[in-house]
Order: sequence, then C-alpha cells, then structure tokens
Amino acid sequence: MVMTQRPTSIHSFDYAFHLTSLLDLSAVLHKGKSASELLGMVLLSIMGRLGVTKSCALLPTPQGFRADLVRGFPEFNCPGLEGPVLNTVIIETDSELSLSLPEKLIELGVGTTIPLVYDGKIIAILCLGKMKLPNRSSEGLVNYLSLVKMMTTIAVHNAGVVSSLMSTSEELRAQNLMVTTMFEISRDFTAAKSKRELLKIIALHLMGRLVITSFALCFNEPIDGEQVIYTKIVDEDLESLIPDVLEIDGPVRVSELDISEPLTKKLLAHRIELAVPMNVNGEKRGVLVTRGKLSKAEFTNDDLAFLQAVGNTAMTAIDNERLSTAETILKSEMAIALEIQRNLLPEETPIVEGVDLATYWHASRTIGGDYYDVIPVSAGKTLFAIADVAGKGVPAALLMANTQSALTILAQLDLPLTVVAHKLNSLLCENTKPEVFVTMFLAIVDTINGQLSYVCMGHNPPILVTSAGVEYLSEGGVLAGVVTDPPPYEMGVRKLNVGDTLMMYTDGVTECTNVNGIEFGVDGITRVLNEQKNSTAKVMCDSFVAELKSHGKGTSVADDTTIMVIRIL
Repeated sequence: MVMTQRPTSIHSFDYAFHLTSLLDLSAVLHKGKSASELLGMVLLSIMGRLGVTKSCALLPTPQGFRADLVRGFPEFNCPGLEGPVLNTVIIETDSELSLSLPEKLIELGVGTTIPLVYDGKIIAILCLGKMKLPNRSSEGLVNYLSLVKMMTTIAVHNAGVVSSLMSTSEELRAQNLMVTTMFEISRDFTAAKSKRELLKIIALHLMGRLVITSFALCFNEPIDGEQVIYTKIVDEDLESLIPDVLEIDGPVRVSELDISEPLTKKLLAHRIELAVPMNVNGEKRGVLVTRGKLSKAEFTNDDLAFLQAVGNTAMTAIDNERLSTAETILKSEMAIALEIQRNLLPEETPIVEGVDLATYWHASRTIGGDYYDVIPVSAGKTLFAIADVAGKGVPAALLMANTQSALTILAQLDLPLTVVAHKLNSLLCENTKPEVFVTMFLAIVDTINGQLSYVCMGHNPPILVTSAGVEYLSEGGVLAGVVTDPPPYEMGVRKLNVGDTLMMYTDGVTECTNVNGIEFGVDGITRVLNEQKNSTAKVMCDSFVAELKSHGKGTSVADDTTIMVIRIL
C-alpha cells in the first residue's frame, strides 16, 4: 500500500504558531512590573512573531494621544481618535476595517491597531507597522491579536492597581512618620525652658530630617525684645528682612518668586531658599526662613509641609514658654491650663450634615484633661471623640494638646478606628510616664450609609438609644498609655436610623454627687435619655446640665464635665 502524506493547512499551522506565541506572551507578562514595561515587552513579542519592524503604544492624555515606546516610527502625537480604532482590533488584511484607520496613522505606515480597553476606558492603543510574514489567515490573526489584547489589558490594569497600592502604602508610611516625628517634636518643645533650648530642638530636627543647619525665626511682634532669632546665620543683618518677609502667606521656594520683587532680592542676598509662615490657631505669628540643604538636594513639597509643621509647633511652644513665664508672674497655673484646654475645643458646636449635635463642657476648679472634638473625615463621615487624661493642671492640658494633635493628623488618613487607637496608644506609651494615661472613645458616624463604628479605650461606655431600647457601647480595649503591646482593639459597628441618639460623656457626669454622697450615675443618664428621647439634641443636653446642677446643689464640682449628644436626622 502506498502511503500519502496529508498536507498541512495554513489554518492548522497558524493555530500552532499562535498558540506558541500566546504561551510565550503569558510568560512575558509575568515578568513585567510596571505598565510601561509590560507594554514594551508585549510589543517586542508581537514584532518578533509577526515580522513587524515598527511599533508604538498610543497613551491617552488630556489633549488626545501621545506615542510612547516608539520603534521605527517618528515621534508623534494624535490630537484625537474616534471610531473602530478605539475598541476593535484592526489588521491590514481586513480591507474594510483598515479603511477606518485615522489618516495620520495610515501615513505613518501603521497597518494594525490593538486597543486595550478596561471598564470602558482606553488604557493604550498598540500600533504595528506592516507585517512581513506571508500566508497568515485573517481569521487566525484576528483571534490571536484579540487574545493578546485581552491578556495584555488585564496585565496592564493589574500593574496599575499594584502601582497605585504601592504609592498609597508609601504615602501612608510617610504620613505616619510625620505623625510620629511631630509628636516627638511637640514633646521636646513642651520640655524646653527657653527660646535658646527651642532653637536647639529645631536645629536637631531640621538637621535630622532635611539636613539644614541655617535658619531664622522672624516674629510679627518682638518676643523678649527680639524680632528675629537665628542659628548659624550670624554674619548678616537679618533684621533688614522685616517687615517685608512677614507678608509671606504660604510656604514658598525663593527660586520660584519674581526676581524683580524687592523681597526676592533681599532673600537671595541672604542666601535664603525657603520661607514658611508660622501660624497659631489660624493666625500668622511669624515666618521661618532657611538656607539650603547641606546635600544641595532640591526641596520637595513634603519638605515644605514638614518645615511649616515645625514652624507652627515652634511658635506654639514659644507661646507656651511665654505663658509659663506669665504663670510665674501671675501665680495662676489654673488660668493657663484652662486657656490651653479651651483652645483644644471647637469654638462653637460644629454643624454636621445629617446630625443634630449639642455639646457641653465645664472645667472644675482644679483643671483636668477633658477633651472632645468633631473632625470631618470624608464625604458623609465624621469622627467624634471624647477623652479624659489622668492628672490635673498644665501637664494634663499639654498632654491632651499633644493627643489632640496626633488624633487630628491620624483622622485625615481615614484609617480604621482600631488602627487609630493602636497608634495613639503606642505614641502615648513611648512619650509619657507609666502613671499618665488617657481614656478615650472614638466614633465615626457615616450619614450616607447610616452606620456607626466605634472603639472604646477604657472610657465610660457611651449610651445609644434606638427604637429597640438602650445599649452601652463598650467594645474596644484598654485605655491609652499604659500597656505597650495590648490585646488588639476591637471595633463595634451599629446600624443607625433616623431618631437614634448617642450620648457621650466623661466621668464628671456619673460621679457628680449630692450632699448625701450619692452619685448621679449611669441610672441618672438613662432616666434623662428616656424622658427626653423625642427631644432635640440641645434640649436633651440642656436637660442633663439642669439635672446635674440640681443633683449636685450644695456641693463643689470635683471633676471636669463633658457631654456630647448626637442625634441622627
């Protein structure tokens, strides 16, 4: 019998050829790390398989498309593209579709386009020159390139997600470092006894973070007879910068200022490179100016932010040092501590959309560390905090000031409350004595999703009143500043409905005693809540104040009293 060999078809050859190519491409996609690297490797793979000598990737820009990873083509941009090229694989052998290619691409010699589209958005358009390999079926080639499109789109999208997550992680790391650094600086400033000590602290931190050794503080008003205090800038008349430098309202790089301005010329003459205002409670009190880094490196936006934070903290510390001197003169520590406390609290009850809010704060004669705050987190989400620091007088008030500063920065990161609680505890353990601690209750009210999430850090459990009854919110963990590595904090979550009311308070409420030594207690709070459950937050808050005054009539106030009533609208 004579055996005849079965001819191999073009289609079966294409199938094996493209299958091998796809397997190779899959291996290539697992090696790439960035989106640009992946696109470059895919283009090289296709060029080698299809005998193409020209390629590029069109990347979307606000003005249209920009050619990148160009090989063989001249550099070019496309103001805009439309039609099939945005969503369909087009190859030169498909005469009908190839006619839809933009005229500019045809003139450049583009024969094939592969759009990468994810979730309706163009990631890139791969462009190939003319193919030199003959005997390729259009159907097989389209199937192959369609699979290339799908695989590459997913890989490039995932690379972008990974890159975004890594960037976010690095940003969080930098912000957490900023929180820790500023807490340390605040602690060091609190311990400083004079302006000269403050200068040494500033110098150490600027050298450690920015490698800066030359700086000066320029004040709006002279402090102890000095309007400018400085370090390592002793050979020049910096007073000549006054008052012009005090007109600076935001962080600036001198190199970016108008060279024709008189102030710019003065700053350059003194070799000043950065200037940032020093603010206290939103009021500009002076300007911090520095020379360049010893490393000659450029200043980043993060450097500017850090410098302004240092300046603001230094100005606050200088004010505190002046207040301490005034305390000695006036022999009135209580007045100073009370002022510090009041500056921590909102000047007026904040307005929160979707929430009826009322607050009450009263300091005892011995001045403790009660504190409450309302901090916007994001759209529809607000952080409510109430706390009580152990101790009395100025030390307690300053510790609460440092705690508030850390909480304000952490809140902007929109972290889970358990993470916020852990970081606050770590900062307090690292920077305070074992006998100093803080009880705190943190709650985030999400008015969009109707949800309450909270962590109770050894604080008096707030009371939530709903149509189902009364509940005490105690989930959380240990108080802050005592245990360096406590059990993980737990977060409680509750559904919120219109009319639900959350009562937050300090122990000055429950421990309010009458002439017979009987405390107002949790029962007293629950009674008022039930009596006023249909009232507004203000009426309810006023009722608590009236009941406490009536209960404690004839006795002295032994502790600070803070009340926060939150009613869902």
